[in-house]
Amino acid sequence: QGLFILLLALIGYLQHFGFIWAITLGICGGLFIWQYGHCNDRQAQHCTESFLHNHKVGMVIFLGLVLSLLFKI
Repeated sequence: QGLFILLLALIGYLQHFGFIWAITLGICGGLFIWQYGHCNDRQAQHCTESFLHNHKVGMVIFLGLVLSLLFKI
């Protein structure tokens, strides 16, 4: 997940996405930290909830990408 964030940061840097993209990556990092903490006890229910939580990460990235392209701040 850390490599994923780093690669998204590189893409944002190369495409000059700016501040909105940085906020997007911060939110994604927070969601990943929540997922890791939630399934840290290795209970099947918690791991499943963390896995199903990934759609929120995708939604945040999509919205951040759209807003970054629209506003290019």
